[in-house]
Amino acid sequence: MTVKSLSGIVFSIPGTMRRMADLMDKSAQSNDIRQLAASLLEGEAAGTLKKSHADTIFKYVQERIKYIDDVDQIETIQDAHVTLTNGFGDCDDMVILLGSLLRAVGFPVAIVAAQMTGFEDYNHVYLMTYTDQGFVSYDATNKEQAPGWSLPSDMVVKRLIMVIAPRGYLSGTDIDTLKNDRTIIEYYVPGGFNLSFWAYAAAGIIALYFIFKKK
Repeated sequence: MTVKSLSGIVFSIPGTMRRMADLMDKSAQSNDIRQLAASLLEGEAAGTLKKSHADTIFKYVQERIKYIDDVDQIETIQDAHVTLTNGFGDCDDMVILLGSLLRAVGFPVAIVAAQMTGFEDYNHVYLMTYTDQGFVSYDATNKEQAPGWSLPSDMVVKRLIMVIAPRGYLSGTDIDTLKNDRTIIEYYVPGGFNLSFWAYAAAGIIALYFIFKKK
């Protein structure tokens, strides 16, 4: 599946997830996002990966941000500050905001793209966060569900999970909890060297070469 941005650039789903990871990384380092995340914990010490802390940040995004879909046929991806200012966004915008706030206080996160039954390709994205109770799913688009809820397995055809950390950052046992026969796992380090990125880039260059060669 490919996604067209407002600028007209076409991205693959992994490419879109990498853009989301980069925006998340940039926003997480900004002082206002860090101050907001810390204020939501009401003075409690961050860095302990407490699920209760992640739940608090999740509820803030879930309650504050209204779901509004993208422009028809065009994917708009905005950073955390824009989503906060607007007070609305779609699933990927909520993932960027939530992931930025969680990463700002030390939580490792993973972006999850899901293909739901009845759809031809990936059509939804949500967040997973590593806590003192293992990986927890957070889907802020669903305003009625508690922290930990994610799409039921009978509604999901396949998932692509992009762990925003170097390979080996989390133990193999932790990662094994994410795996099943319908899941692909990639690792992405914002600003770092990513083999998967260059593999996709090389494939794109080769494809363009043959397209123009035929002309």
